[in-house]
Amino acid sequence: MAPPAPKAAPELPPLPLTDSETALLASIVVTEKLLVVQAVHQLGSSDFRGVAKLLQGHALLNKRSKNFFSADKCQKVWVALMKETGLDPTEPQPPNSPVLLQLAKKYYMQRVYELHALMQLEEDKFRITFSQIQEIKNGNWDDRMDSEVDNGGTPIPVGIPASAAGEKAAAGEGEKEASLVAIFSLVAYVTGRSDFHHNPRALEADSHDRHDSSIKTCTGNTGGKALTCVSGYFLNPAKNCVKTCSTGYFANKNTGKCVLCHDSSVKTCTGANGGSALTCFSGYYLNNAKNCVATCSSGFFGDKNTGKCTTCSAGYFANSRTGKCVLCHDSSVKTCTGDTGGAALTCFSGYYLNSQKNCVETCATSFFGDTNTGKCTKCKDTTVATCTGSNGGQALTCVSGYYLNPSKNCVATCPSKYVANKSTGTCVPSLQKQYKGSTFFDDWTFNTFSDPTHGYVNYINQSYASQLGLAKVQSDGTAFMSVDSTSTLASGAYRNSVRITSNDAYNIGSLIIADIAHVPYGCSVWPAFWAVGPNWPASTGDGDGCSVIDPSTASYGAGLAAAGGSVWATQWDSTGISIWRWTKGSVPADVTSGSPSPSGWGTPVANWPASTCDPASHFQDLQLVFDITLCGDWAGTSYASSSCAKTKFPTCASAVTDPTNFENAYFVVNSVSVYNIAI
Repeated sequence: MAPPAPKAAPELPPLPLTDSETALLASIVVTEKLLVVQAVHQLGSSDFRGVAKLLQGHALLNKRSKNFFSADKCQKVWVALMKETGLDPTEPQPPNSPVLLQLAKKYYMQRVYELHALMQLEEDKFRITFSQIQEIKNGNWDDRMDSEVDNGGTPIPVGIPASAAGEKAAAGEGEKEASLVAIFSLVAYVTGRSDFHHNPRALEADSHDRHDSSIKTCTGNTGGKALTCVSGYFLNPAKNCVKTCSTGYFANKNTGKCVLCHDSSVKTCTGANGGSALTCFSGYYLNNAKNCVATCSSGFFGDKNTGKCTTCSAGYFANSRTGKCVLCHDSSVKTCTGDTGGAALTCFSGYYLNSQKNCVETCATSFFGDTNTGKCTKCKDTTVATCTGSNGGQALTCVSGYYLNPSKNCVATCPSKYVANKSTGTCVPSLQKQYKGSTFFDDWTFNTFSDPTHGYVNYINQSYASQLGLAKVQSDGTAFMSVDSTSTLASGAYRNSVRITSNDAYNIGSLIIADIAHVPYGCSVWPAFWAVGPNWPASTGDGDGCSVIDPSTASYGAGLAAAGGSVWATQWDSTGISIWRWTKGSVPADVTSGSPSPSGWGTPVANWPASTCDPASHFQDLQLVFDITLCGDWAGTSYASSSCAKTKFPTCASAVTDPTNFENAYFVVNSVSVYNIAI
């Protein structure tokens, strides 16, 4: 019975051999094939001179001439053996490569089977000889031997001749005696009994005894083949009972047998079917899955001292070439691989593994740092520059030409009621802020400082203004702001008035639409709805700026009140600043619907192009202001040329004293809306 073959990878189909290769393999025996592949395994497939040198004079090749295995013949034999095994001989193989090991194992097992067959043959011969001895002991050969001798025949052959038989025959003593001596000597040789000549029947007493006390049951003519073993012993493939199984086998306590480990790379193993390796043969390493492998998985290296796949500490990598733990190439790398540790496998917290096998704090465009995996993971859409979420489904920023909408998606066109802000790359609500109705004054501050334009006014706080009726929301929802029109003042006295400043500040990309039903007018009255930046007026420099006059009488004073008010729209973007004005009844539908679109409004009444006055560099963080001052730096100096000076009050200061002069000095504001516009 042949020994069980170790489990291995499925055999490959052989490659076609040439006639000369077939003849070459037929001319050499298995032992010679094995010696060739063993030498190539040791030296590699690029040193056949060295292979030939190893084989020349080898003890197992003494029947061959010294130069029989030349370098050329060794190479041809190796090529033919590779093809016979289904392996590619054109692929260079370094010493001890897995391919060469596979080839060597094949012919090693062929030699094992060959030796086993020879042993079986010798065992059969021994059984025949032993049977002959039994017949002699029983007297079955007495007559036959006498007949052979009497007839001048030769001695009956037995399994192995004893030297004593030859010596007596040579001395001329009878052939019968020579034959008996030969047989008796054989019995003594086989049984090891020194008292055979004194007691020929002594063999009978224990001829059927078990040959080993470790055997529980056995078979064979001499009981030499164990069937089962006593406790603590295991039946090996040679039918012997042993305490320790041979290398490559494990002691199965359930069956009481030495069972072949699951793979030929396994030296010792355990488990019901030998499926868990304990140690491995040289060149293999025990991994965490209890398998023997030639190459450990990523993050592990084959430790030659322990024979195991070992992992390195954080920040180090297993160098398979040197078998050592080597520092990774960067302090952000937790585990890595490669001969120099240049390829990261995992990263420390706060870093992410990118596709270039580097650990980075910020992933590349269209990738995000996934905290669950520790990797840079691709965002779900190529329009996304950065993203977040378990699957990168929420955009944070978009690539050029796309805008982040409220749903955290990147779109080329923003949805209704939103506009694209190019500077932020986002879709922003078209309506930033609206001051209207009962909450009109909620987001304004009532200023109480001295008038910076030096007017004859006393700006009062909201509580006092409300008490005097100078600031309020009227029953129709409009906001009312006025100058005191009830008090008679002494010359040079200041009249109570209102100045409010928005709490929010606005920047380029804003569209401000003010719907005003009534603006203040009267002698000395200087009303304004305007925008002011930080540290005004120091931040704007000297000069009056660029003034534009609307020629329409419906744009101010009594004419505006008679027309039912006006709507002003101020656009402030990268092209400059433009102002449009419409009287009631002529306001564009897109303005009244809350979806203003300046491109369809025609020519503005005022325009300051960015080419002459860049709004981006001169105006930032502007707050809206409503105020009513009297006289002051501008109105006070121009008063002398006004009709009021000629017909009513000779000086601006004298106009301030009369309360009847301020009956129309009030704002009625329907709303102020601030929109974002695409910039």
